[in-house]
Amino acid sequence: MGGVIITKTGGAPYVVWGEIRKKWNELGGSQGALGYPTSDEVDLGTAKVSTFERGTITFEGGRTRVVMK
Repeated sequence: MGGVIITKTGGAPYVVWGEIRKKWNELGGSQGALGYPTSDEVDLGTAKVSTFERGTITFEGGRTRVVMK
């Protein structure tokens, strides 16, 4: 899945893509449970992680995990 560059009015732009974007879209995207992104995707060991206003999405080992704040 491709990526999207998104910014909240007055905020910094962030890229959301791949499996993390897929899960974020399933949860309603920027208007959903997690809200807008607050980081680009980063590598954390073998995991890919993106943070959002109200939580985090992690993709590792073929699985996506959502943690709400």
